[in-house]
Amino acid sequence: MELACSSCSTPSQFKCHEQAYCASCVTRHISLDMSSTHILINPLDKPESFCSLCEGQASLKCRCSAVPTFLCSLCLSIHTESSGLKSHPIELIWSSEIPQTSTELIETLVKIEFGKKIIKENLKYLTLYDQKVQNEYLKLQQSINNHYDCIEDEIEKAENYLNSLSTELEECKRNSDSSEIGFMQKNNFQINKGKGIKLFDGNIDDDSCIGHLKNFANLVIKGESNSTDQRIYMIKPRSKEIVILDPSTKAITKRSLGKLALKDTGTWCDLPNRRLFYCGGVQGPNFSNEAYTIDPKDMSYQVHPTMHKSRALSSVIYYRGKVYVFGGYSGINLSSCECFDLHSKDWKMISDMPIARSAFSVTEFKGFFYMTGDSTSIDKYDPKNDCYQTFVNVLPAPCSYSTIAVYENSLFIQQTNSCIEVDIEKLKIKDTYPTPQGRWWSFFPAKVIDGQIVFSRYDDAGIWTFNVKSKNINKIKV
Repeated sequence: MELACSSCSTPSQFKCHEQAYCASCVTRHISLDMSSTHILINPLDKPESFCSLCEGQASLKCRCSAVPTFLCSLCLSIHTESSGLKSHPIELIWSSEIPQTSTELIETLVKIEFGKKIIKENLKYLTLYDQKVQNEYLKLQQSINNHYDCIEDEIEKAENYLNSLSTELEECKRNSDSSEIGFMQKNNFQINKGKGIKLFDGNIDDDSCIGHLKNFANLVIKGESNSTDQRIYMIKPRSKEIVILDPSTKAITKRSLGKLALKDTGTWCDLPNRRLFYCGGVQGPNFSNEAYTIDPKDMSYQVHPTMHKSRALSSVIYYRGKVYVFGGYSGINLSSCECFDLHSKDWKMISDMPIARSAFSVTEFKGFFYMTGDSTSIDKYDPKNDCYQTFVNVLPAPCSYSTIAVYENSLFIQQTNSCIEVDIEKLKIKDTYPTPQGRWWSFFPAKVIDGQIVFSRYDDAGIWTFNVKSKNINKIKV
């Protein structure tokens, strides 16, 4: 006999916690109680296996031992508590095909199970990480103790030496045969115009102690790689392709965007795990507020919620789980900015820039963003406190279509016909180097690879490099 859904009385397709549900209501049932384990079975299925505890119809198989244990959902908790084993891999016994209407639900459940697996792997990794930290802490503690022992030894040697000198000086007072000059020559004393007498040298080796502080606790969470992708991605919406440049081998790969129709003069940045975030652009008279994540490996993509503002020629940068989009153009230059949280998938407006600007870029240094364009000033943005600090009259002239990068302690600003090096601490110009005339706005944030700043140029949609040491600028054919 067909069972009715306990929520809406329609024919049921699943049974969970002894209650029958249709495909629509079971999703609502699971979402209302995410903390529990939900085991779904077809209420009409009658597995041939029987529960090893109550001899009822088994719906689960536990592989905690060499011989699988068949259980019903009610006896599962009894089995896990009484067995004394820590690990209980559970399999759901499916005895019929899954209804077509539940395909989306099953895909969701599979993703949940995969997520739980990743979490377990990371918990295991964190346990190993904790052990590593403890081991490194003990090594560091021992190194510090040895360091103090060396210092105490040096102090003891110095005290003994000074005491022996004091004894000799007292002997000089009592013995008229003792020579002051002989005493000073014996102990290699030098007195220069009232300067202090150098009695001894103390030398402590700090390297062994400081060495243990390097890479003391380097934590990497699986699922989001924090390694820098050295490859350069050039997205060309008009030709519907991505050009991928490997700087180490100079190899160039081209891949089709397929059905993904991106707007021209949009901007993009790298995300963890070698993905790309693309947003904005313009098509004809219409400016875009669309946003996508693209995986160049298989050219799959994900459509995100739209930005609050439509914008082209903006600046975009990834930082700590968020994508920041600054300014741009939508008929006029924009001062508005917003950020996208990659975890919550939400857009949030942030503070406006001090001036409206487009066709410029942003770079990050020690947790702050630096930007310029359409001004002689340089703006410093604090993402933690959502505020700006403006340094006026740093550059010789205002310029649009510029790009900025950071290398060591300098900002390198490429605009018009020169590359301007600015001391990032003092925000003062250090030097200026001649470069070809051009509109140097880069579609993506400039990268620094092996002493070279890599960026694109709006004029030719090409990829260029600026060698920080030789000050040479070159175009790479793509």
